Amino acid sequence: NEEKEMMKMMSEDFKVKLPPVKRVAVKILNVVSPGEFYFTSECREEEILDYQKMIQYKFKPTSVEQDIDHVWKVNEKCLVHHELKTAWREFFRAIVVKELKDKTYTLFLIDFGIEITSFAHHMSIMPEQFKTFPAGAIKAHLFGITHPLNTIDSSWPQSTLELFQNLINKFKMHCVSVFLQDNLEGDSLPVILWGVVKKN
Repeated sequence: NEEKEMMKMMSEDFKVKLPPVKRVAVKILNVVSPGEFYFTSECREEEILDYQKMIQYKFKPTSVEQDIDHVWKVNEKCLVHHELKTAWREFFRAIVVKELKDKTYTLFLIDFGIEITSFAHHMSIMPEQFKTFPAGAIKAHLFGITHPLNTIDSSWPQSTLELFQNLINKFKMHCVSVFLQDNLEGDSLPVILWGVVKKN
């Protein structure tokens, strides 16, 4: 079937002599396409969750007037009050991606690798103390796999996106090997993504 054929082609592609690489255990945070997905190191997962809890306890928003009147700029960091995988809102560290209409913005949650849309009145100025902790989400793309049209702006075929997501979902654990000798695409790391099977 299509899935087996793709796996066979990928295995054939990697029958080249590659340097020994280290596999790092990771948690997949968000999958956009084979050319863009986000993970965090498994060894940092608990640390990031603890930091997220700490933000809730320590962050004291500035005056509502100050945050509402603030002119947000692209790439500016903020704290956004948002509901994510829970029944209540929390403050998340984010970066402004794009300004939309009616005081709404596209934001990227830097610790969870997810884009959201938020109204300005849910955004707060990020205190300096929250800017120093390294972002939890790491952006990556599959090493040696290119878009079928070899362009950055074109969307991946839906069948490819579904197949890639299904392959990831087949495994409860994952590892990555980073290939820094590959041509870096901006802030994205070239990786081989491994599915891990735990032996009984």
